[in-house]
Amino acid sequence: MATAYMLQMPLYILIVGLIYLAEVISVMVQVTYFKYTKKKTGVGKFFKNFKKYHGLPVQDAIFFNQSDLICEMAKKEDFIVMGRCADVVLTNHRIPRIFITASFEQRVRRMMELHNLNYKQAAHLLVKLDAKHAKYYFDYTGKKWGDAVNYDLCINSASYGIEESVELIERMINKYPNS
Repeated sequence: MATAYMLQMPLYILIVGLIYLAEVISVMVQVTYFKYTKKKTGVGKFFKNFKKYHGLPVQDAIFFNQSDLICEMAKKEDFIVMGRCADVVLTNHRIPRIFITASFEQRVRRMMELHNLNYKQAAHLLVKLDAKHAKYYFDYTGKKWGDAVNYDLCINSASYGIEESVELIERMINKYPNS
């Protein structure tokens, strides 16, 4: 700013000053909005609960908060959870634990289709994702991700296709609604 004054560029000073003023006003509006909405939306409750895991690594705090939220929701309504170690988190809630898989080749083809990748890219991505899922699951459950003993139903969607796999799951849920 001093350089702009020495070079006699008052317009530059004015622009920088206006930008600074806009940022200050933006922060004030955001803080006011947060204070107003946290009482109405429960956002404040979420952050208050997040603090109860203070001292844990962020990833662990996120996991435990997600787990609390999933358990809270399970008491109130029906819903589907994909991942998040929900089969273990909801162990005592008497819900069906389902694992859907397919052969590596089928999954690679599906990745190629969905993400417009070549075979090598899709296979590499799938290996990385599987490793990430397996590590996450093991870190928080001590169990092997995808092991059939952890689930009530395991489906190879490549054998049935997506639509028929969905129908199988719906039939199971409808036949045993309180399982």
